[in-house]
Amino acid sequence: MPEADKFTALGAGNGFPECLQRIDVSTYDHWMTLGGNRDGQPFDESKTGLTECMNFYWNIHAMLCDSSEEFWSEDSGTIINIYTKTNENPDNPEPKERVCGQELTDLSMNGDAMDFSRLDPFSDWIMAMYNGDDFVGYGVNPETFFSHEDLFFSSVALTSVGRGWQIGYSNYNGIHVLTSVVVPDNVDTDPAKIEASANPTLGQYSFSRENYRNDEDPADPPIWVLDSTFTRELQFIGFEFYTYPAS
Repeated sequence: MPEADKFTALGAGNGFPECLQRIDVSTYDHWMTLGGNRDGQPFDESKTGLTECMNFYWNIHAMLCDSSEEFWSEDSGTIINIYTKTNENPDNPEPKERVCGQELTDLSMNGDAMDFSRLDPFSDWIMAMYNGDDFVGYGVNPETFFSHEDLFFSSVALTSVGRGWQIGYSNYNGIHVLTSVVVPDNVDTDPAKIEASANPTLGQYSFSRENYRNDEDPADPPIWVLDSTFTRELQFIGFEFYTYPAS
């Protein structure tokens, strides 16, 4: 893990550089604070997630996964990509440079299908969570938080966002977030076969597709021949944070 310089920041007196936006979680089907308070369970003062949220804003450095993609076709042969960690961007502010709420950009895996989106300026993604008038904790906005081709991480979620969504209550090394996964329907036709499965609570996703071509004259009954294949195995592991020297 990278080591950062120690520093002191006055901020807004709440542990952050600015006042937090407020969100009413009662308008969502699912919610969970970064400390673990969640819908359907009694409120626990120790699970509001202030420490986790401060660690997230000030010290987030990278995201970790154990993922692979494999593509095969007759023309290109087999191409395999392995992904384990988001790339370090030299333009991202180190912890002591985040006192003015700068955005953290390009926590990505380099222009491929495994990209993660950026974190926008502080005031857009850190939020105080209320259940009606009752404070329940701290979380992250689903519109600007990390996203992935197949996985989306946030503190609130709706079940009515669309077909194929699965939502899990995840704990990645003490960081509690909702993991939403878009799982397409399985398909078994002549031109294509698709299989997909997921365990969003564990951050797991599996996808495979086989494409077929007609290897016969169009006027004759088709003879379907395998033309290309694509598979993706994704295991999201968690987040990497800056550490500080002991003295």
